[in-house]
Amino acid sequence: MKLDIPLGALQSADTGNLYGAGRIVSSDEAAFAAVRVMGTCFATGHAAGVAAACQALDGTADIGRIREELIRQGTFI
Repeated sequence: MKLDIPLGALQSADTGNLYGAGRIVSSDEAAFAAVRVMGTCFATGHAAGVAAACQALDGTADIGRIREELIRQGTFI
């Protein structure tokens, strides 16, 4: 089974250019047990940073572009 954290869980609901990562990711209690571990915190932080940079450069946070950049940077996806 493949489990992913959607980009929407890192995006602020009411501020278009604000991303959160690590322990402030939006999730229910069951998922939060897996989200709060250090490796996942690092990964969501990296993804949030790349998403914010893509949005700043391109005007949008396109998941394909974000994924490409994360892979280019050698991130475990």
